[in-house]
Amino acid sequence: MSPTAGGSTVKQQPKQQPKPRQKKGDAQEKHSSQSRIQPAKAKAQPPQPQQQSTKLSKKSESKKRKRGEEAVITSLRQLPQADGDDGASVPAMDDEERELADLVFGGEVEGAVSKVLDGFDLATFERRLPEKHAKDDDDDDGNDDALGFSIDTAGIAQDETDLAIPTETDALASARVISGRAVSSALQDAPAAWTDDGDEQVKVNIRDKKRLRKLRKDFDEKAISGTDYELRLRAQYERMFPTPKWAEIPEEKQTASKRRAVGADSDDGGNEDDDQDDEDNEAVNDQRVITSATDPNAGDLGHSELLRLLRTTQPIVDSHRRRVLSADKLDIVRVKDANQLAYAQAVIQSAQFHPRAPVLLTCGFDKTLRLFQIDGKINPKITSIYIKDMPIFRAHFTPDGRQIIMTGRRKWFYVHDLETGQTNKIWGIRGRDEKSYELSIVSPCNRFIAFMCRNGYISLVSLQTKQWVADLKMNGLVTAVAFSKSGKHLYSFGSDGEVYQWDTATRQCLHRFHDEGCVKATALAVSDDEQYIATGTAAGVVNVYLTKTALKSSNPKPAKTFMNLTTPISELLFHPDSQLLVMASKNVKDALRIVHLPSLRVVQNWPTGATPLGYVSTVAFSSGGGGYLAIGNAKGKVLLYKLTAYNA
Repeated sequence: MSPTAGGSTVKQQPKQQPKPRQKKGDAQEKHSSQSRIQPAKAKAQPPQPQQQSTKLSKKSESKKRKRGEEAVITSLRQLPQADGDDGASVPAMDDEERELADLVFGGEVEGAVSKVLDGFDLATFERRLPEKHAKDDDDDDGNDDALGFSIDTAGIAQDETDLAIPTETDALASARVISGRAVSSALQDAPAAWTDDGDEQVKVNIRDKKRLRKLRKDFDEKAISGTDYELRLRAQYERMFPTPKWAEIPEEKQTASKRRAVGADSDDGGNEDDDQDDEDNEAVNDQRVITSATDPNAGDLGHSELLRLLRTTQPIVDSHRRRVLSADKLDIVRVKDANQLAYAQAVIQSAQFHPRAPVLLTCGFDKTLRLFQIDGKINPKITSIYIKDMPIFRAHFTPDGRQIIMTGRRKWFYVHDLETGQTNKIWGIRGRDEKSYELSIVSPCNRFIAFMCRNGYISLVSLQTKQWVADLKMNGLVTAVAFSKSGKHLYSFGSDGEVYQWDTATRQCLHRFHDEGCVKATALAVSDDEQYIATGTAAGVVNVYLTKTALKSSNPKPAKTFMNLTTPISELLFHPDSQLLVMASKNVKDALRIVHLPSLRVVQNWPTGATPLGYVSTVAFSSGGGGYLAIGNAKGKVLLYKLTAYNA
């Protein structure tokens, strides 16, 4: 009660206290408790209107789907049922329709098309055509267009005089397509059976992708069309895998020989071969004239070439004749790495090809020797041999190809038999107290193993019995040795700068000469024909001597001195045909050069600055033709290159 202005009092209403807000969690808990207490009441709640509409729409959709399925099934049941054999529902064809069906689809028996063409009479068909349209009350005048197709009569009837008899040149041109080398020229001359217009619109980037950079004709070239890309890939494949000699046609062999003769270097060493080639070509031409004159049928279907092949021994002589390489350009292509399926875990210390099979061995300080089958594409791995107590420094195939000699910095060495798969341990050389047998070489005559020992000794061990045979003593320390191809002579290079020639039969020193300008000897090599002797020093100097000159004087003058490398020479290797010499140093990256021996010049076009050689540790040529060059480096890889001038 409070007094007012008039003295009356007004009764105040009590203030209502606000209801406390209920928390969301408390409301949910209360709702859940009520639902647990009164489950029957929750079930009795009527459904919401939105839920009812959703259920009705689902029911209507299911009913419509069922009605559609029933309509399809009813329509399928109303279709006429065709019997399996008689085909009564299919209308029968008349003679013309049956004839047309046989012509288009070939009929039901073999040769139906030929029968229809043989029995086709154009005059009768044209005479019957208006009659058929008259029966059908057609307004057309009976032209061939009413059938929906036209008949081309050109070439149906042709006189025999118009048929051209294929000449010998045509027969050779058609047969040349079989040769892989002539496929690209034949495809370029003849029109394509089918072309894709999209090839010209496709652009291929050959500069950004490393694998495609070799297809560039210009350094700045970036993108080419799809057609040009296809032609360059085809040319690259033919360059890597040329046509074998047995697949070449005789005319192509003559063309190839002339092309090689034009590209060959005109030095003194090749004049005799060029003169002999001219004489042989003249003899072949004379033989061809005699053959065509005596045999009247020799001009048909290339019979003259067959007769010439049977009447002369030129192909046999040419196959064994030594070809002279060009001094300006070495045609070499890189293929897949020889050990791409199993790279070594250490520096490749030794790599060598099998003397009779396309097999390559690799070894290193990871104590594992690996064998690979070389094909230039996959190079599958054959097997691997783990030597747990000796890091492998050198490994050699024996000349007969049956054993592998493995040596290292130990007092023993190992012999692996390829036929039985057994590996035997040889406990050093009896009578020699050596701490290491790492420096070794096997004679090509399959008789000796030469070990470079201490104090200038060279120990010869029998390859059959693995027992000591003899010791050869030279002045100074032994740094390098090399056998001649026949195995009769052994050459050694010492720290005093002298080269020794030994007779392996009598164990006597036949001759020795001083290497000009030698500071410290590091490498020695002898060509297979024994015409050249190459020496390498620590200053990177390589001297090439003519054997006939070096063995006549104690201070001979080298035929050529190469100073392209500036670090110690670690590898010297001659090609099997004695036209190339590889020199390399493992101290500097990409330190490898190839010498063209007939001209005594270094090859200029390879290796280039972009050739990924790395630190070269060993090199090897394939046996036989010498078509492969294997280069081992410090990354555990064996790079494989193919010399296209030789057979792989």
